[in-house]
Amino acid sequence: MELKSAQWSGPLNRDLLSFNSFVKALNRSYRNLCEMLTLSFFLNGLVKKERTDYFDIAESLPYSFDNNVALGLVCKFYLEMVVEGNSPLQALQLTEKTFPVCKSVKKDLENGFRFWSNLVEAVHTLYKAKSIKKDTLTMFIHANDWLESIKF
Repeated sequence: MELKSAQWSGPLNRDLLSFNSFVKALNRSYRNLCEMLTLSFFLNGLVKKERTDYFDIAESLPYSFDNNVALGLVCKFYLEMVVEGNSPLQALQLTEKTFPVCKSVKKDLENGFRFWSNLVEAVHTLYKAKSIKKDTLTMFIHANDWLESIKF
């Protein structure tokens, strides 16, 4: 999500913020684990020590950026506006007014919809691999059908 360099202005959600703090802690733990494993490789002589690409190695490790909850807050607000009876275009306009710190609410919501589509595709794959039950797949299909009907 692209944000302007300004203080956040818009509604917050305690549940999303709490979830984000757990994700952030897990993300940082995974990053520390990757860094410690890399250090262990060097200390135990498993990799060449005399090299010039130390910075590249650090940059290539996963979990280098923290996630934030901004897209979740924007999506939640947009979906609430639609549920309250606003048309998708009205909901988009209200969302843009409510979150002036976002550079492009429409583009960010489109990215969120793309993420959701990828998630639904992954759920289909899990069902085909017999890793989830039909009830779970059906739940995602119904949610996806509803979401498709309210896009701007």
